[in-house]
Order: sequence, then structure tokens, then C-alpha cells
Amino acid sequence: MKIKYISDFFMREVKGGAELADDILINKLSKTHQITRQKCKDFSEENYDFWIVSNFVFLRQKHKDFLKNKNYVIIEHDHKFVKSRDVSCYENKIAPADQIVNCNFYRKAKLVFCQSQGHADNLINNLILDNVANFGCSFWSEKHLNILEDLCDTPKTFGNATINSSNKIKGTFQANRFCIKNKIKVKSIEPKGFNELMFELSQTKNLIFFPQVYESFCRLVLEARMLNCSVISNKNLGCTTEEWFSKYKGKELINFVRNKQEFNIQEFLKVIEGKDTVLKLEGKKYPKISLITSMFKGEKYIEKFMNNIISQTVFKYCELLIIDAASP
Repeated sequence: MKIKYISDFFMREVKGGAELADDILINKLSKTHQITRQKCKDFSEENYDFWIVSNFVFLRQKHKDFLKNKNYVIIEHDHKFVKSRDVSCYENKIAPADQIVNCNFYRKAKLVFCQSQGHADNLINNLILDNVANFGCSFWSEKHLNILEDLCDTPKTFGNATINSSNKIKGTFQANRFCIKNKIKVKSIEPKGFNELMFELSQTKNLIFFPQVYESFCRLVLEARMLNCSVISNKNLGCTTEEWFSKYKGKELINFVRNKQEFNIQEFLKVIEGKDTVLKLEGKKYPKISLITSMFKGEKYIEKFMNNIISQTVFKYCELLIIDAASP
């Protein structure tokens, strides 16, 4: 099967969490299928059997419209259905209607794969979707898991640490302020390469981390748990919404992640092959909404009106009653 994998960036350009997870998934899928990578800005309208859409900020609207008629899934890494790509600033994580974007692009996908239950809930509650699946974990290479396994029993030589990141959304300022307020002695860890960062983290008893946006999963926190660290944080962590999160730590957690991601890959392959997956979540049950409108001499405007109505977020849960007001 010919598959095109679309994303804003891949590992050769950016080494972020999304790109790392995508790279592992691509390598796994390449063993059984023909995968072609393509950056969103270089998108070309070609014929493929299946399309996988990852981060798509740079994907033009005409290309989204092209994909709506194709067999595609979305692997959602954050919250691209909101203009700010963050829901944590809204009450109950529900964004105002004027802040919602890409609604129909999500709705037309075969499935939208989220990183955690909390992440999936955010998507379902904002867009009212019934095509959402939950990986319930991120993806790590065997090389990285081996490094974590080698380090997980490292003696803890200092008590508390924060990550010294220049990225404001990682909350370094808030973490340090928390330490000052609570008179906690803390070491600041520079976010170096993976090996160096994990080595320093492995010597830490507690990671203090306060992300300022909702992290769809948060690889760093799970890596800390794999290294037998405890974590002091806020409610912006998708990984903590998984039932298994508090059950495992250290080597037990590393083995769980190995098994979980292999299971996820097998379930993802089922979707590509047109089969059902247990990763798909049940859609929420909503009450039916009756929309009532009156019409007088509306023939000229009815088509535009109908197109507008059916594009509304909740229309699939609605009935439309048109009352003709004695038009001639």
C-alpha cells in the first residue's frame, strides 16, 4: 500500500517530541508499507492509497479540501483546532466558537489519533466528534528506551531540579517561583541532548515542572517517571489522565511503554487496512437540537443558508425545521 505521511517538519529539520514520535511510527510502518514523507509546504495533489496527516499548520486550505475526499487520518500532537493551539486558558478547556478552526478537516478524517485521554477529551468536547482514537502514550525508539533503562537505577545525588528552558510555555519561571515560595533548594538542568539531559535527570529525586499550556502527553514527565523520579507539576499534563500513569515507575514503566507502543502500532495498521480498532473512543451522547427558521421569498438564498447550517459544529446532532411564511 502506498502511504503519504504529511507534516510541517520531520526529524531532519526539527527534533521535537512530535517529530520523534512521527519518525518512530514511520520507521515501523515502512516495514510493511511504502511510506513517502512530504512537508506541508511542499504538498502535491497525488494519488495515494492512504494519507497520514501529522502537524499541519503550514497546510493550505485548498490542500485540506483535497484531502477531505481521500482516505486519511490525523495524528494530533497538540490542539490545532484552536487558533492559539492551547485550551488551558479557557474554562473547562472549552474554547469560544470564534476560536475554533479546522473543524471540518477533523470531522472528515477517518480517525483522529490523540496522545492521551485528556487530550482526546479536549478534542471531543470542543468539536463534538465521534471519530477520535487514543494512543494513550507517545512513542520512543528502542535506543532511547535502552538509555532510560540503563539509567533508571542511578543513585539520587540531589533532591530537586527544574528545567532551564528559554521557552516560556515550559514554565521555568513558574517552577522557580514555586521553589522560592516553598523554600525548596533546587538545581537547574540545562535542556541539552537526550543522553546528557536524561543522565542529569536520573540523579534527581523530584522534577519540578509547570508547563503553561496543556501538554497533550508530556514525554519529559514520563521520562522522569521511567528514571524513578517523582514529579511536582500542575494540571496541564495529558499523561496523568491515563489510568496506568500512577501504577508504573522505573523499569516496570519502561516495559509497559514498550508493550503499549507495539500494541498501538498493530492497532494503527488495522486502521490502514480498513479494519476497526479498539483505540477508537465512543462519541459522547448529546441531546437533539431543533433549529427553527421561517422563510419568506427565500428561494434565492436557501442554498447558501443550507450550506452555512450544515457546516456548523453540532449540525449532525440537529434537525432543521423550515417554516414557510406564506411565500407567494
